Amino acid sequence: MNELLLRKYFICYIPGSMGSLLSVLMRSQIEKNFSFYFFKDDTAHSYIKNIFTNTHNYPDYLNFKKNNLTLDEHLIRNIKNNDSNFQTCDINWCEVFLKNKNLNCIICYIDDPTLKLEMLYSKLKDNVLSNVDNHKMNFNINKTHKNYENIIFIKTITWWMNQEVKYMKEFPSINMLPIIQKKDYSQLEKLCTLTNTAMLDTIINDYNSRQNINLNKFTEFPKFIKKYLKIHHNV
Repeated sequence: MNELLLRKYFICYIPGSMGSLLSVLMRSQIEKNFSFYFFKDDTAHSYIKNIFTNTHNYPDYLNFKKNNLTLDEHLIRNIKNNDSNFQTCDINWCEVFLKNKNLNCIICYIDDPTLKLEMLYSKLKDNVLSNVDNHKMNFNINKTHKNYENIIFIKTITWWMNQEVKYMKEFPSINMLPIIQKKDYSQLEKLCTLTNTAMLDTIINDYNSRQNINLNKFTEFPKFIKKYLKIHHNV
């Protein structure tokens, strides 16, 4: 494995589960010249500085599986920002990193299935609905069904959570809830040295001020997912 890659951080997460925010928080503590001028919307995407192209979402993962390259070869071919230390990746990329455990792979998650679903819906509604007919996310739900949207999102997040649970014990992980709810950085401190907690507070305050989550949209989900995880994952 190329030594350059060994010094980078690969943050794997379910879309909407704050992987981008984690990368910003870590950047603020690691990069000496990091400046924060507030987010542009309810995501942290305006501060994403990924190292590689074609190594982020689920379609990228599927394409990688088809190209017959090693991960090392793929990453070297797709370097975009040599001065960056972070790459945010769909949780499915864990399957690839599992075979390359010498890389710094971190699972970023939200320990609240309902909030996980609501964050996905709030931040990526249009993206999910536009791609629902592609890849494994084609659940063959009739678009005229009166609850089509809710069904699609519940099935989508359940599919992604299956992947998350599968890899949680394989990599270091960080639950973002204590960070955004209590400004508890104890888990973050295990991933990087904290050099400026005031900056962390500023970032979290701004991020929280931009959230507009409707926790009552998927009222049927909490009971369903609790039963589902117990049956299929003994969680």
